[in-house]
Amino acid sequence: MQNIQHIPARWHTVLATAVLAIVFLTACSSNGAGGDSDETLQYTERSLTTLITGPTTQFQDTFGDAVAITDEYLAAGLPSHDNGIFNSGAVYVFRRTGTDRWDAGTKLQASGTRSESELFGASVAIDDAYLVVGAPGRNSREGAVYVYRRTGFDTWDSGTQILAPVARRAASTSFGGSVGLSGDYAIVGALLGANASGAAYVFQRTGPNTWSDGIELAADDGMSSDFFGAAVAIDGAYAVVGAYGDDGSDNENQGAAYVFYRDGAGSWSQVAKLTAPNPGNRDRFGISVAIDGEFLVVGADDEGESTGWAYVFRRTGPTSWDSGTRIVGPDSAAGDRFGESVAIDGDYVLVGAPSHTIDSSPVAGAAYLFQRTPAAGSNAWAPLTKLTERESDRDNSSVGASVAIEGTQTVVGAPNAFGSTGRVWLYRR
Repeated sequence: MQNIQHIPARWHTVLATAVLAIVFLTACSSNGAGGDSDETLQYTERSLTTLITGPTTQFQDTFGDAVAITDEYLAAGLPSHDNGIFNSGAVYVFRRTGTDRWDAGTKLQASGTRSESELFGASVAIDDAYLVVGAPGRNSREGAVYVYRRTGFDTWDSGTQILAPVARRAASTSFGGSVGLSGDYAIVGALLGANASGAAYVFQRTGPNTWSDGIELAADDGMSSDFFGAAVAIDGAYAVVGAYGDDGSDNENQGAAYVFYRDGAGSWSQVAKLTAPNPGNRDRFGISVAIDGEFLVVGADDEGESTGWAYVFRRTGPTSWDSGTRIVGPDSAAGDRFGESVAIDGDYVLVGAPSHTIDSSPVAGAAYLFQRTPAAGSNAWAPLTKLTERESDRDNSSVGASVAIEGTQTVVGAPNAFGSTGRVWLYRR
């Protein structure tokens, strides 16, 4: 399962910060997670409590603004990190050294001459020995992506820079605002290009860390202000691109997600346009996307006017999908922005609600873990666990602003925690 970061609404915001930390939660009991398909799942709430301090850092880092994970490695973006250059950004990669134990992390920054507001680390994706990092502010917001190849346990090469194809570079503003990675293929979104119509490109690896010039994925009905490419995901021969600004026939910014398929000749074509079954104004369906196997998840955060929600679609044929299953947190409320981040691995879906209020703690945030329940239907999902910070840490943390999942490991970013220093939490179910 590849991990994707696709949270385009946050990386342009500069926030005050203090100390860098990574936080991990060790589950106290299984509480019904995992059991057989006939078992009734037990919904629980868990406070994230175990703190492991990571490398020291500076103000305005927003650590955890983007996260990605494999079985052995965890990547976390700090797009507001300065290191002497305002908002140049950084990424830390951590290696697992034991159960719930991780090393001190390896810091990566853009190669070559760095400049202000590059936002390196605004998006991250990791798969096997490769890490993709977006820097949508580089070159005066033209944007760039860097691919790193792991050369040892904690060592990475100097990185390969990828830019939008030359002919499309001027129309691909904020290239790298979203990224995804699966095997030999990387996908990159550029949501602000061409009057915010947006763009997305797929690159194929051609050597140890060399990549093709890129193939553009285009919506067959794209318009200005669609923000096509705001979120991207890729798994095998399927790629998904979110366009949360798509208006549809009657609604402003109702949003859409486009599915592309790679045929045996290596050509990509659009095979589906997915929308919410009952779309409404400003739903922003497509603000986040994730795909794994036959299931695809699309978030709709509703600009904070309602709770937000997510839909899980199941592939029913090589190029066809069902009408989708709507999921939402059991205690979701207006303004939660549920669905701003999503991730999927096997029978588990993770959804962030970074503006969720807990008691008197505003914008505390939460993440919700759902499990598929085959006994109730092939695309039925039940809420399993709600993840939050402990009470003393909740105010304005934005838990769930980014999420990732791999096997039993669930990662939740809280970039506004500790005065926007940011934190990353790991919950192992």
